[in-house]
Amino acid sequence: MTPEQLNYVRAIAEKYAYDWSKAHAEKVGYLTQRIAHQLFKQNLISVQPTYMLIALAVALPHDIGRNPNAIGKGEHNQRSFETLKKDMDGSPLDEDEITIIEYSALPYW
Repeated sequence: MTPEQLNYVRAIAEKYAYDWSKAHAEKVGYLTQRIAHQLFKQNLISVQPTYMLIALAVALPHDIGRNPNAIGKGEHNQRSFETLKKDMDGSPLDEDEITIIEYSALPYW
C-alpha cells in the first residue's frame, strides 16, 4: 500500500463523515500498528512498511456504517462492510488489500 492509496481509503471514511469518530478511528489504527510492531519485535511476523499503512487503512473506515448515508441493512458493522464493498470497487488498491479492509469492518466475535 502506498500513501496515495491510504488517502483513497481516508477519502471514503471522510465521505461518510467519520470525523465524528475520527479520534476513535485513529486510535484503533495506532493500536493496530502497535500490535504489528510488537509481533515484529518478537520475531513472529516480518513487517514491511506497507503493513503499517494497511493497519491505518483498516481502522479509518471501520465504523462508517454508523452514518445514515451508508448502504445496507442491519448493524453498523454489516453496513460498513457493504458500503466499503461498493466504494472500494474500482479503487487503486490491490485485491488483497481491498479484502482486508472490507472484512475488517465485520464483527470479530
